Amino acid sequence: MRLILAALATLLFALPAAAQRSGTPFERDMLQRFSKALPGSQLNLKAGEPLVIRIKGGEWDEAEINLHRIDYYCSQSSEEECETAKSEFVRKLTTKTEDPTPESLRLVVRDQQYLDYITHNMPGKAGQDPAIHEPIGEGLYAFLAFDMPEAIGVIGDKSLGDMKLTRDQAWLRAHAQTRGILPALPKAEDLKRGPVVLEGEGYLPALLIDLPSWERLAIQTGPDLFVAATSDRLVVIGIMPEGEDFEGMKKAVADDCAQQERCVTPFVYRLRKGRWVIAD
Repeated sequence: MRLILAALATLLFALPAAAQRSGTPFERDMLQRFSKALPGSQLNLKAGEPLVIRIKGGEWDEAEINLHRIDYYCSQSSEEECETAKSEFVRKLTTKTEDPTPESLRLVVRDQQYLDYITHNMPGKAGQDPAIHEPIGEGLYAFLAFDMPEAIGVIGDKSLGDMKLTRDQAWLRAHAQTRGILPALPKAEDLKRGPVVLEGEGYLPALLIDLPSWERLAIQTGPDLFVAATSDRLVVIGIMPEGEDFEGMKKAVADDCAQQERCVTPFVYRLRKGRWVIAD
């Protein structure tokens, strides 16, 4: 967040070099934490693939936990911030989730890496989608999800059956309930005065799902409209042409993403032909 705001304020700046990863000590620490939290499961570090924990047995059946993002987050953070992040990471992944209800349905935006992780670790039964989603752009997806007090869970076909909802019914309800808690898109005249930073509210990247509204906005702003979303609580919208300043913005977004415990996407997007594309 602070890197993006710095870029907006100065447009040109020097970014700090990334710290080296913690490596094996970090992996062993996380393995110990998950082993303690999941006493009925067998855990081990995946051979030939750093920063991946394999889990078998217990409530998890069989799964893998990817530690790359939290490892990088810790390399960029203080010892206290890292300790808090590691504790929260383990707690959220090992706490039994609530059952979704129609009232808890939401839409969230996630990137290709998230989809790949879900596909690899939650294959689901034949003919069933473990995480219902729709593409909204280049490596960017809207996922059907449900809201919990301290987390967000994705929803698959099985949960829809339990709620006795079709995909269309669930999606429409989730869209309406998510849109009801989001702010309005900024007006073109406001963006022409400078970038707009939306922060604080959850589910903010879900603003990107309403493509028709963005198309109407882009008609007024021109092709230089851009958007960035590095977390569920931060979206930056602005107008900026290609050039050195825009390159600085893209670099700031990527660096800010790397410092997030859970980043939505490290890319800056533009709207092209009714979908989001990564800005070159």
